[in-house]
Amino acid sequence: MSARRARLGATERPEAVSSGVVGGAAHEPQRRCVGCRRSGRRSVLLRFAVVERDGARTVVLDERRILPGRGAWLHPDLECWELATRRSALLRALRTTARIEQDGITSALQALCTVNEPAPDPGSGDSTSASPSARARSTGSGSER
Repeated sequence: MSARRARLGATERPEAVSSGVVGGAAHEPQRRCVGCRRSGRRSVLLRFAVVERDGARTVVLDERRILPGRGAWLHPDLECWELATRRSALLRALRTTARIEQDGITSALQALCTVNEPAPDPGSGDSTSASPSARARSTGSGSER
């Protein structure tokens, strides 16, 4: 029996320990993006997994985040996707040589990026809008290596 458990008693558990709440705020799991290598909230990142389709192993987007096995996480950003594919980081993180469904994943990411992108301000005169990760890289915020 651990010392902490001995102090609390064999059956007693404080509410904060059993519910995962520390200091009144709920903890949200963090995952590392295989593209930009920055950490992010699990609820924001996309999960990829390997499934078997028609006898072949394929890397697919796990939209509901419930597929079994090892997963790889990526920001819903085309730049992170391009970094991950250029460096083969997705396959390395999944520890597989499976085929990646490029077309399906790219179209899903493009749809997500257009939905999540804010509409340009009509009065600003700037017609280009950089993604959040591109803005973070250009301003120098975040972890630098």
